[in-house]
Amino acid sequence: MAFTSWLPWRRSPRPHLEGRPMSNPGGADTAGFPGPPGVPGRRRPRPFSSLVEVDLAGLSHQGKVRPRNEDHFLTARFGRALEMLQTNLPAGEVPGRFEEAGYAALVADGMGGAAGGEAASRLAIATLVDLVLATPDWILRLDEGRAEEVLRRARERAAQLQSALRGEALADPALARSGTTLTLAWSLGAALFVLHAGDSRAYLCRGGLLSRLTRDHTVAQELADWGRIGQEQVAAHPMRHVLTMAIGANAVLRPEKLEIGAAYTTSIATQRDFNMNGLIVKLVYRF
Repeated sequence: MAFTSWLPWRRSPRPHLEGRPMSNPGGADTAGFPGPPGVPGRRRPRPFSSLVEVDLAGLSHQGKVRPRNEDHFLTARFGRALEMLQTNLPAGEVPGRFEEAGYAALVADGMGGAAGGEAASRLAIATLVDLVLATPDWILRLDEGRAEEVLRRARERAAQLQSALRGEALADPALARSGTTLTLAWSLGAALFVLHAGDSRAYLCRGGLLSRLTRDHTVAQELADWGRIGQEQVAAHPMRHVLTMAIGANAVLRPEKLEIGAAYTTSIATQRDFNMNGLIVKLVYRF
């Protein structure tokens, strides 16, 4: 924490200004500049995030095979707020508190050995949080076409995250062959954004029906995409956990924006193979 020393400030005398009037009768220096415009209609913006109510929950377990857990997760509420501390304005003239908030759920499943995988997933989440905190202007409303800017920033952060993990692997031999999956879902009002790499998954549950939002980045899934095997064979294929994209590899991540709609209860879950290890994070939206 930095402290600033306050020193007495003394105005220097300026005799040549003595006796001059403070006003400018002719108004020559201000005549060409109109005053600030009024607020038309006094329309106070409604908080964008007031469209939803959100519940978050996370749970992780190492499973029945591995002695330690290589998964890490994070749920977060982020936003900006104005809270009135003191005023002599009449009650109701300004809000006592105004807040915009978004919500995020993130899971990372490490790979590359016990120590390397655990470190990679932990480092990925911590680095991503640092990158977000270093952003000076957070976008909390999606008016004026700001969704594209949200996606652009997500692509930029993903590239920075890749670079950071590759740098750590070069500096620490224990992390040389490590990496991690990453599945991130974050909401701004009724809009949902997803960033994904690997075979962790994001699901959408609505009306009792579960649908997958992400596509596995695995050799088995690519074989199915190429028509070499059937989609029904992917779940039991020996290459189902061999990744073609991960954080720490030289891959380009492409975030997506989804409109999850109104008048629904929606949950998003991220998970991996529960036979080996498991993690689930849920965001429940009520419109």
